[in-house]
Amino acid sequence: MKALAADAYEVLDRDWSIRAEPALAHVRSKIFGVCLPKDDTRDYFKITKPLAKKVDQLGICFSCGSAWVLR
Repeated sequence: MKALAADAYEVLDRDWSIRAEPALAHVRSKIFGVCLPKDDTRDYFKITKPLAKKVDQLGICFSCGSAWVLR
């Protein structure tokens, strides 16, 4: 793995992380955020669409609120 230069990322505090994603408030003591301003993976649809296709090919089904289910 390639190390990141010190100016390539910024560690964000818990308050910022909770503001960005309020659903994480219940695990506040366990989280932090990292900002990677030069990262081009912010298009989550572009990333998750092929990922969903791959996990489907592997026979993995996700169900909200439960463990992974193999088909």
